[in-house]
Amino acid sequence: MASKLPLKENWTQIRNKLKEKYPQLTETDLVYTEGKEEQLLDKLQIKTHKPRRELEKEIENLLKVTSTY
Repeated sequence: MASKLPLKENWTQIRNKLKEKYPQLTETDLVYTEGKEEQLLDKLQIKTHKPRRELEKEIENLLKVTSTY
């Protein structure tokens, strides 16, 4: 299933928040490439040991927080 998360616009803020919450994530793990969102989410799911839907919900919440700035 393709992700519908609008990562591109707020990726820097989301990346920083994810790195704070999950210190095991490296800069390489958090590289955003347009069109490769599914691979990024797969990698994050493996590294965080979170179910895909839970991870997507977490990112959705971070998007809400970052879009209010």
